[in-house]
Amino acid sequence: MRKRILLISDKNAPEHELKRALRRVAGDFEIECASTRLEILALPWPCLIILDLMLSSEPAAEVLGWLRNEPRYAGVPVFILGSENVKREITESLRLGANSCLLMDFAREQVDPIAEGIATYASLLPTPAFSTSW
Repeated sequence: MRKRILLISDKNAPEHELKRALRRVAGDFEIECASTRLEILALPWPCLIILDLMLSSEPAAEVLGWLRNEPRYAGVPVFILGSENVKREITESLRLGANSCLLMDFAREQVDPIAEGIATYASLLPTPAFSTSW
């Protein structure tokens, strides 16, 4: 059973360069994308979630709060994806239960090493007990 990484971001956001990089370097993983709670719920259970702080459909802090209160996702590690311009949001996300924050721009030479680090971290995580949608 392949592990899944869920990237929560807008459909045309620069974060999709990260999705492409993850697909290049993390061949053992399925990379899923969602931008709304309904889309998140429709996807199989991930071992790791990456949440874009600049999500436009609703505030990322609300999505993070929902993830932490939703039993299905409460124990899944959440990495926040942001930039130096959102320091206050990063602090708030860590307070709300994010496990880590990735600060980056999306130049390809920076994205591949970050994707490799994410894949290495995710490879150490257990495969979720439920691998299909509820």
